[in-house]
Amino acid sequence: IIKGHEKTVAHTEGSRSIHRDVCIHEANLIPQAASLASCRGFFSPGFQRLEEVWLWGQEREKRKVKKEEEVKAEKAEGKCFFPFRYRDGIFHDCVQFRVKHKWCSLNETYQGYWKYCSEEDFAKCVFPFWYRHLIYWGCTEDGDSFGKAWCSLTRNYNKDRVWKYCD
Repeated sequence: IIKGHEKTVAHTEGSRSIHRDVCIHEANLIPQAASLASCRGFFSPGFQRLEEVWLWGQEREKRKVKKEEEVKAEKAEGKCFFPFRYRDGIFHDCVQFRVKHKWCSLNETYQGYWKYCSEEDFAKCVFPFWYRHLIYWGCTEDGDSFGKAWCSLTRNYNKDRVWKYCD
């Protein structure tokens, strides 16, 4: 995926050549996700998704795109860094933004290095933790409007307000 870049894709329909402009929106730098921003060309319904157009363009044309900046590929090794900053948020667990699988950043401020989360990457409950005026040594249903057990992901829930449901 290329950041902030436009590319013209050409293909042949019958005896005529069709050109389409493909745009990769700069704001969508998450792995395997991007949306088509308004580009100069017309997009046919068969090529609405960026991934399809990009793959189609690579297979049919074998042309390389001039790139401004590549998003760094997933690293298979590495540990998730929690909490990490992504866009305007701070995340204490794996996230899922417009992708099928949850992922995490491999550094404190997301800089393009990421990996898909495996079972051991997901946030763990921190015990004991402080909630309201009590210290909890295990999951609790206190304060949950659905009566589900939850835990804090930091020692002080009152300050950080970061939690997850217990399994």
